[in-house]
Amino acid sequence: MTADIEKMYRQILIHQEHRNYQRILCRDSPEKELLHFQLNTVTYGTTSAPFQATRGLQELANISGAKHPQASQVIAQDFYVDDLITGPHSISICQEIQREVTMILQSAGMTLHKWCANSPQLIG
Repeated sequence: MTADIEKMYRQILIHQEHRNYQRILCRDSPEKELLHFQLNTVTYGTTSAPFQATRGLQELANISGAKHPQASQVIAQDFYVDDLITGPHSISICQEIQREVTMILQSAGMTLHKWCANSPQLIG
């Protein structure tokens, strides 16, 4: 089964002391005053964004490892940035993994969507 984390980068907050490095300055015309914006989440397109997102997933796997070892292993090993691709041989184990991984990611504000599987029982 496969799934995607919806708007993953927007769910990962940057530490307060590092947000000054993510500033946007803009104005409509040279006569107008500059507007200052500070980005608080991981910025798509930056070199470090995939690492930061992957590192966030690794931390979730570490935190939940004792309570949900199988789902934690899936989070640690079966994601490529925001894309999940996994699947044991049993539908019931797949359903359990799907439920637990969804719950763990939801605890961090991350929603899995675009589910795809070779069994209708796994489309969530």
